[in-house]
Amino acid sequence: MSKLLAIRYARGQLELLDQRLLPFESTYLPIATPQAAFDAIRDMVVRGAPAIGCTAALAVAAWLVKEGAGSQYDSAGAAAEAVQQAADHLIESRPTAVNLQNACQALSAAAKEAAAKDGATAESTVEAVVAASEAYFAADVATCKAIGQHGAAALLKAATAAAAAAGRPPPESGKLRVLTHCNTGALATAAYGTALGVVRALAGGGHLEH
Repeated sequence: MSKLLAIRYARGQLELLDQRLLPFESTYLPIATPQAAFDAIRDMVVRGAPAIGCTAALAVAAWLVKEGAGSQYDSAGAAAEAVQQAADHLIESRPTAVNLQNACQALSAAAKEAAAKDGATAESTVEAVVAASEAYFAADVATCKAIGQHGAAALLKAATAAAAAAGRPPPESGKLRVLTHCNTGALATAAYGTALGVVRALAGGGHLEH
């Protein structure tokens, strides 16, 4: 994992690396409410579609826990309504961001489903939403790592095929030189990276020259 993460999360606490200050400063801003997350997304504190989606999900989770873990609401329905309102508001911070919409819709669905269960309480509804938020975050890391592994294997296979087609042996070192044109690393995702995740996977397997 990268030591410089776009998102730092523990249950009830969320911090974002202020990417507006890079590379000269590494400053983390506390995000205590959905409104704080809205402002951070709008003002480009956090960047990259995956990171934006995770920010929205975790901001709602941290806020719900910090405010009382459900005790702040008098019913499961009230808790679900609060989550729906927060999610709808967050979507407006970057309406074109698909990951943001996906994250917010997942939270709204989790809240609605939890509140509809027999014996549902505000606490059980909030716990379900927090669990969904944390699962969304973990899934982004897992997805990026899978992209890295599959991408690295595909590049190695393509390099070997290209060398064979050109009538030359593959590099003796078994290592590749890779060029990418976009910031798709840990700062744009939950922690690992998409295109740069492929580069990280190559490096981790000893297959990266440069």
